Amino acid sequence: MNKTETETKGNRIEILDSYRFIAILSVMLYHYYSRWTTPINNVTLYPYGSAFNHFSYGWLGVEFFFIISGFVIALTLTKTNDFFEFWKKRLIRLLPSMFICSAVTFVVFNLIDTKMLFPASHSFKNFLYSITLLSPEVLNKLFLLKIHGNYINWSYWSLWPEIQFYFIASCVYFSNRKNFVFNFAVFSIILCIVDYILLTFIMNVHAVNLLNLKVNESVVQKYFRLKDTFNYVGFSLYFVMGVLFFQIYSKEKKLMSAILMLLSILLLLFMNDGFNIHQLLPIHSIFIMVLLFVGFTYYSKQLNFISIKPIMNIGVASYTLYLIHEVIGVLLINKYASIFGKYDFLFPILVILLMIGFALLSFKYIEKPIGTYLKKKLI
Repeated sequence: MNKTETETKGNRIEILDSYRFIAILSVMLYHYYSRWTTPINNVTLYPYGSAFNHFSYGWLGVEFFFIISGFVIALTLTKTNDFFEFWKKRLIRLLPSMFICSAVTFVVFNLIDTKMLFPASHSFKNFLYSITLLSPEVLNKLFLLKIHGNYINWSYWSLWPEIQFYFIASCVYFSNRKNFVFNFAVFSIILCIVDYILLTFIMNVHAVNLLNLKVNESVVQKYFRLKDTFNYVGFSLYFVMGVLFFQIYSKEKKLMSAILMLLSILLLLFMNDGFNIHQLLPIHSIFIMVLLFVGFTYYSKQLNFISIKPIMNIGVASYTLYLIHEVIGVLLINKYASIFGKYDFLFPILVILLMIGFALLSFKYIEKPIGTYLKKKLI
């Protein structure tokens, strides 16, 4: 790979850490000003209400994380010897943070959430569910459990598409390393097209569809349950774009990657009604993400201004920050923002700084040492 000194530090690509900062900041602003107020939520949990609901598209930071993940996992696979080594690395990276953040969430809510603002966060069962990294639906079906647990923090939902991506990507890569990018992209694109066709056929559960096919309602329900359990297809094109950007960044098969990239973007727009002018802002925000990666790939020196050490440090700890911030942050806002009086809308800034501080300290002094130790023992 042709990488300049300004682009990398050790095994990390610095601009990607800055991009992680952009992604996590947008998600945090969404959760602290928009997610838990009307009209998105039935009731308003912020003392300042919906007056500052200016971040309703901040959830797209999660999709940006998926693109970044696609790039990073494609890079990681090239530096991994086999399937099991890859999964050891992934679990060493994911599990310590998940355990710590889930445990802190459980303790905090049982200590100070007297209103039962988020009942799921009080449950030890949900703590156990969360640290498995598996979807609660998968756990219930896999072990035939009747207790029906949930995530201790609902923002954990995005870990399950990631895990599915890791599994599919690692299987494809170690089956045929040379053609990994093409095979993975084509597989995911075909999966999306097949899903779209099936949904078009069975759009109405009462068996009325575009082709007037008579589809048994139980079949429709089973398909939707399957999609709810294994939801990779709904986010696969973001991962595909990240993998393709890695190929372009590596200066390999650029034409093929560009064609597949264009196809992925068009499919994403088409399947999400992106050619409808009323969907312009939420769906076409994908172009902002794409342009950021184009800039990173071809104009990295011009983007050095965002490679500031504090920003990159937060980006490095963004996984921990993502896991810890939502329900605890909203609880603190709901419970204590009123002490700021008419300036209660500024309280989330204090919460953001608190969450960043926790994430940085946890990553540096707990998660990183644990990861280093486990790598020495297991890899």
